[in-house]
Amino acid sequence: MSLLGTILRIELHDKIEICGRGYVLVETTASGYILARDDAKLRAEAFTYEEIWNYHLAGRLEIKRGSFSRATAALKLLSGVDSLDQLPEKERAFCLHAASCCDEFLRLHNEDPDTYCRTRPGYERAARVIGALKYSEAMERPHQASRSKRAAPAIDAAKERRARAGDPVTVLRAASGRNLERWVPTYEAHNLHPLALRKQHFRCGRSESPLQAEILAILARTAASYLDERRPSVPKLHRDMKAEIEKDNIKRAENGEPLLIVPSDKALTSTIKRKYTPFQIEAARKSIRSAERRFGVVSSGVDADWPGARVEIDESKLPIMTLLKSAGIWESLGDLKQELLRSVQRLWIVSAIDVATGVILGFVLTRNPGADALLSVLSLATRDKSAIVRGTGARSRWDMACGADTIATDAGAAVTSDDVRGAIIGMGSKNLIGPVGQPQLRGTKERFFGVVNTDLLAGYTGQTFSNPVVRGDYDSEARASIDGDDLALDIARWLVDVHHLTPSPAMRGETPIDRWRRLASTRGIVPPLNSNQRRVLFGIRVFRKPGPRGVVVLGNHYQSTDIQQYIRDTSDIPAEGLEISVDQHDLGAVSVRLGRDWYELPAMDETLDGIPLTLHVEAMRQMRVRFGDQAEVHAHVVHEARLAIRQRSEDAIAKAALGPTRPTEATVNRAEGSISIAITAREYSTSRASDQTDKMPLRFRTARSEQSVPTASSSELAKFSASPSTERDESSSDQQPSQPYWSVRE
Repeated sequence: MSLLGTILRIELHDKIEICGRGYVLVETTASGYILARDDAKLRAEAFTYEEIWNYHLAGRLEIKRGSFSRATAALKLLSGVDSLDQLPEKERAFCLHAASCCDEFLRLHNEDPDTYCRTRPGYERAARVIGALKYSEAMERPHQASRSKRAAPAIDAAKERRARAGDPVTVLRAASGRNLERWVPTYEAHNLHPLALRKQHFRCGRSESPLQAEILAILARTAASYLDERRPSVPKLHRDMKAEIEKDNIKRAENGEPLLIVPSDKALTSTIKRKYTPFQIEAARKSIRSAERRFGVVSSGVDADWPGARVEIDESKLPIMTLLKSAGIWESLGDLKQELLRSVQRLWIVSAIDVATGVILGFVLTRNPGADALLSVLSLATRDKSAIVRGTGARSRWDMACGADTIATDAGAAVTSDDVRGAIIGMGSKNLIGPVGQPQLRGTKERFFGVVNTDLLAGYTGQTFSNPVVRGDYDSEARASIDGDDLALDIARWLVDVHHLTPSPAMRGETPIDRWRRLASTRGIVPPLNSNQRRVLFGIRVFRKPGPRGVVVLGNHYQSTDIQQYIRDTSDIPAEGLEISVDQHDLGAVSVRLGRDWYELPAMDETLDGIPLTLHVEAMRQMRVRFGDQAEVHAHVVHEARLAIRQRSEDAIAKAALGPTRPTEATVNRAEGSISIAITAREYSTSRASDQTDKMPLRFRTARSEQSVPTASSSELAKFSASPSTERDESSSDQQPSQPYWSVRE
C-alpha cells in the first residue's frame, strides 16, 4: 500500500515542530496546510499533505495536540509543566492516584446523586466506598502482576515468584472527603486532566536570597576568583573572603553600622556552580584544550469519521485449547495437573481496532490480559508493523498507524493502572471507559472478536467451544492441532491478508484497507507518535552514566550534541546516571531525559536502525562464541550476523512482537551482564553527526522505506559462516581504509 496520499490531521491549537522549528496552523486547503512560524506569525509557509507525511516518515515531525489551547495554557500555569512525563515519578504517581479517586467519585455521583452529593457528608460517604475499592484493587494486583510474562524470549530473565499469603502489599491511602471536596472541582475545571491535581509544593521556597546585598556582591567576586589558572581551592578562597568581611566589620562597628554575616563555604561552592558551567571552569583553571578534550563530542559525526477518531481496545478469551508441542509432556502429567491446565491455559487476544475503517491497528496474544498487554497494543497501534508481519509469511503490508482522539476501553484493572493511564494521556487521547457488563457499547470490537472465532478459528481442530452443551462429545485435548505461538503468527497473517481485504457489510461493502485509503486521503488521520514520543511512553527505562562518547546501552554507543552540551553545562549529574528509554523494537536510537525534557540520541552504528533488542542480543552472543578473545571485528561482520539471524528467525521476532514482551530495566541489565561484551567504534561515519546539525528542511526528500533494509550477498554470508581463525585479507583492507571496525572485549 502506498501512503503518499495519507493526510495527517492538524488542528487549530496543535503545536507542530518540523526539523526542530515550531509552527502553528493558519489555514487548511485542498492540497495542504499553511503554517506559520510560532516566533513570527507573518512568516507563513506552505506544506503539501505529501510533504507533511514525508517529514513524519523521516522522523522530523512532532505534533503536540492541543498545545496552544486555552485549557492547556491554564493547566500549564497551574501545574508548572507541559506533561505528566516531566514530573518526578513520585508526583506523577500521586496525580494519577488522585485522578482515579476523582473519577470514582464522579461515577458514584452519576449513579446515585442523592447519596453521593456534592456536600461534605456526600464526599465523606464516597471516600469510604473509594477507600474500600482501592484496598480491594491493591490486594488483587500483585497476583496479576506476578503471572505476567515480562521478559523477552531471547533474554534469559528469571521467573517472578508468585505472590503468596503473608507477602507485604503496598496500599495507597484513598482520598478523604475533604480531599475530594477540594480536588473534584479543580479536576473538572481543567478537563479532567491529572496534572490539575499536582501539589503546589514546588512553588515553596524563598524567592529572594536571605543574604545581604553586600555579601552577595562579595560572593560573586570571590566566585570569579575561582576561575584562575593558579587553581585556588574553595577553602582558601573562603578564608580570604572571611578575612575581608571581618576587616570590613571592624569599620562597620566603629561607624555603628550593622555587621555583615560571613557565608559558609557551601554558599561559595553553590555560587560557583550556579554562575559557571563545568566547561568554563575547566577552560579557565586549566586550558581550552583540556576542556575540549574532557567535554569534547565524539560522534559519527462515538462517531468516527476519520482514522484515529475513535479506537476501541478490548480483550477476548479465545475458544481454543492450547497444548504443549511435545505430546509426551501432556501424557506424563497426572489427571489433577491436566485438569488444572485445562482451566488456565486458554489464551486471550488484546487488540486495538479503528472504528472508522475496521482496520486492526495492533494485537497481542497472551495468557494474562494485563497492563503489559495493553501497553504493547498501544505501542503497535502507533507504528508501522510491516517488518513484524514479514516473519508470518503475509503478502500484504501492515503499515496502518495513527494516533487517537478517543480510546474506548472497559473498566478493568489494567486500564486503570498508572502506566496505561499515563500512556493514554501522553498520547493526547481521551479515555472513554464503558460500563461494566455492557460490551455492546464497543460494538465494533465485539463484532471483530466474533469474526475471529468464526472465520479464523473454525479451520482449526482442538477448539474448546463456548460451553459443554455446544461441545458435546467433541474431544478437544485429543484433537489439539496448534500452540499459542503459532496461533499469533496465523492471526497476524489472517488480519493482513484476509480481514483487511474482505468487504464488510458494516462499511457498505468496502474493505477495511480501501476505506482507510479513502479516508486517509480525504479526511486525514490523527497523527501517530514519532519515535521519540513512542520511546518515552512505551520504552524500557534504564539509567546510564554519560561520557564523551554519549551513553552505552547493550554495548552500543548513542551520541548527540544535546547530551554533550548538557554534560558541559551541568555539574550535578545524578549518581545513578541519566534516565534512558529504549524501544525494544528498534535500537537505532534511544531517548534521554535532560532536565525535564526528552531528547533523541541516535546510535553511532547506523546498521542498528530497525534492529529489535532480541535480535541484537542474540547476535552479540554469537559474536562472543565465534570470536572469543579476538580484539577486533569488522562492523560488516557484526551486521552480517544480524542479517543471518533475521533471515533464520523472522518468525521468532514476530512472535516476540505479538506478545506482551516488555522487558524491564533488570532484564536489560541481566542481558548486558550475560553478554559481557563492550563494543568500541574506532572510526565512525560522519552521517550521524550531520543529522544532528543539519536543520535544513527535508522537503522533497523521500524517507527511507522499511523495505530498503540492506541485505547481505551469499558471499558475504559465507564470510560470516567461515572459521574464526580465517585471516583478514590485507589487500582488501587497504582498498577500504574507511571501513569501520569494532573492538569486542570479554
